Parts: sequence; C-alpha cells; structure tokens
Amino acid sequence: MTTHARADAGELAEKLTARFGWLIGGSNLIRLLGYSSPAAFRQATRRHKLPVRVFAIPGRRGSFAWAPEVAEWLVDIGMPHDHPLAQEDAMTST
Repeated sequence: MTTHARADAGELAEKLTARFGWLIGGSNLIRLLGYSSPAAFRQATRRHKLPVRVFAIPGRRGSFAWAPEVAEWLVDIGMPHDHPLAQEDAMTST
C-alpha cells in the first residue's frame, strides 16, 4: 500500500470508526462490503470469500469486522473519494 493510499485508508477508518465504532456488524457490514443481501453475505462467509477478516463475538449475533480493515479494503479496491460510502452523511442513513 502506498503512502497516499495508507493516508486515505486512515482517513476513511476514522470516518467509519466515528460512525460505527471500532467494530462494524450487521447490515452496516453487509452494505460496506457491497453484498446485495444478507443471504449473499452468508454465502460468501460459508465459501470463505469475504474480503476482510470477520469474526463472531460470544453472546452476540452475527459477524463483525474491524473498521480499519474494512477501510483498508475499500481503499485497496480503488473506492473513489467522492463515493457515497466515503461521505459521512451517506453513512448516517442506516
């Protein structure tokens, strides 16, 4: 990852963390990873095809991922700065 991309990932990680906290789960995680439905996310999970590391938390339902890892993946795939996911106001409509 280049220095510029690392800075972009850091900035996006701050936005995601401010909005969702350090852990992202549920429909927010599904949407950020670009899956069309919870079923598509579950299928990718079963096939070990998720683009970031996800994990379960004892006593909680669903899968979770670290916000900085999601941000890094989004930058790695070339998410443009003006993409709705990069805009904080777009992340507030859940």
